[in-house]
Amino acid sequence: MNRSMEKRKNFATRLLHHNMALVGGFLGGYAILLRSDFLGNAQTSNLIFIVMQFLDGNFFEMMLRIGAAMLYIFATIMYVFIKNKTNIRVKRLSILIDTVCIVILSFIPENVNVVLALYPIFFAMSFQWNSFPGSEGYTSSTIFSTNNLRQASLSFGEFLCDKDEKHLHKMFFFLGSLAGFHLGVFFSYFAVKMFRVQGVWFGLIPIITACAINLWEEKMIEEYSEKINTNYSNLNCKSA
Repeated sequence: MNRSMEKRKNFATRLLHHNMALVGGFLGGYAILLRSDFLGNAQTSNLIFIVMQFLDGNFFEMMLRIGAAMLYIFATIMYVFIKNKTNIRVKRLSILIDTVCIVILSFIPENVNVVLALYPIFFAMSFQWNSFPGSEGYTSSTIFSTNNLRQASLSFGEFLCDKDEKHLHKMFFFLGSLAGFHLGVFFSYFAVKMFRVQGVWFGLIPIITACAINLWEEKMIEEYSEKINTNYSNLNCKSA
């Protein structure tokens, strides 16, 4: 019975993780399509541009990019503080932040500075990355693809070497993250092509499903914890 409950709990967590990868893919695709091929989910290209803008003497653009990096850092620090100092459920909060991000993006005109226009995504994706780091012992990003592709490839390579099916389980987990992310990109393409800035509202669809799955996950975790505590209490009674 405990094993069955644990499987359901893990499945709910995994499903939510892959759903949030869909959100990350949608916002990543939206940023690239609408904001000059600039991915707002990560910081690598932004940090490179900071150095380049400094060398070019474009200090205004450099400061905008430094502001984006600081916003990304602030969201990470905010996550740590909330997780350790409050009883707020960070997954719920992350979904709420993504929702607010979508609302704000819908009001930012297409002709606004590219970096400034992506400030909401910098913040939301940083918080989401930390709130949904993975599941079942696997560390997997819901906001970009590189490490998910690497881990899926490594797992398949390991399976070819030793034929251990645990590597296939790991591979399919990371493939699920990749599938969710790029399904989000797929939807963002049509949303932006058809509705431009207002296409971001379609990002609320995976947000709604994430809310439903998150409630289910919390219920599974609560039931599993209660079952474990009951079994532990019964075991102590018998020992006494």
